[in-house]
Amino acid sequence: MQLMARTYKILGLIGDGIAEEIVPEAVKILEAAEERFGFNLELIGPYPFGAKYYLDSGKKSSWHPEITRELIYEADGIFKGPVGLPDCSACWVLADL
Repeated sequence: MQLMARTYKILGLIGDGIAEEIVPEAVKILEAAEERFGFNLELIGPYPFGAKYYLDSGKKSSWHPEITRELIYEADGIFKGPVGLPDCSACWVLADL
């Protein structure tokens, strides 16, 4: 009898700066590990998270959309790129992370 592999819900948070280049490459590594070791990943996202969202959204009280907060509690794990931008002096306080 063959057992079904467990599926892990992984929430992707894109982050800032170089995250746009490194997160997609890191996802490829996760997918290779999934295939090699026989587990299943349900990759959710990626959703914006970080200083860029803080600056672009005009919501100066949050680093992420509300849906991100909800999905954090539903996920088995979180895969997040780096956050923070040098031109965002107000972003040094990560109060709601």
